[in-house]
Amino acid sequence: MNSKREGTDFWKAVEPILRKVIENIESPFVWMPLGLFILCVLAYPITKFIGFLYLSIFFVLLAFIADWVGRSQNRKTPFTPTPQEPSYRDDIFKYLSSVQAKAVTMLERGKRSAAQALTDKNLRAVNEALKAFPNDADFHALMGYTLKDVYQSSKKLLPVEQRQSYLLLARESFENALRFDPKNASAHNGMGNVLFFEGHFDEAIKEHEIALKLTDGNYPAAKHDRELVIKVKEGKIQFDF
Repeated sequence: MNSKREGTDFWKAVEPILRKVIENIESPFVWMPLGLFILCVLAYPITKFIGFLYLSIFFVLLAFIADWVGRSQNRKTPFTPTPQEPSYRDDIFKYLSSVQAKAVTMLERGKRSAAQALTDKNLRAVNEALKAFPNDADFHALMGYTLKDVYQSSKKLLPVEQRQSYLLLARESFENALRFDPKNASAHNGMGNVLFFEGHFDEAIKEHEIALKLTDGNYPAAKHDRELVIKVKEGKIQFDF
């Protein structure tokens, strides 16, 4: 009975840490040492073999190292844009967009806290870029998407009021983008996202349709977003965002 209690206490101690590690895993090479770590953790309370404790420490360290290497590789970029380069603006925009796309992928995979952490980091980077390009509609739209993604990834992680403030700032960013460029398809689609989260489904659909019209229908994300709004409006999908 005592060994069983010890095993339960030990698992309660490592479970939050383990959950956090799993949620943030970016390298496939983490899974094997992590699995062996779990086996050692489960085996020790039953066998009382001290070697399992040493092995569990070894495997969890190996898992952390593999994850760190994976993150380092993901953070690497082929070059660092400099203001002297003619393509500086495009390079910065492309890089920041790719980072935000990665955060969205994390969100879609259920890694909400990891997505939020990456999005928060990108939010500061986009804000710095806007200081250099204050009248650039694309950067304002990117800021809108970044703020919108913070709202979307922070459910049950941040207070409702704080999440709503991010959504309000996202709306303002898309409004600024459309003020500088009324035909910016990305900004129209982003405004549709904001309207959807606000519960204004008909208005959201109109914004997605404008984005599609401006791109001659060649905007997969807008098509997806429009279909989602329609399904939620028709009750086919629960509105739980």
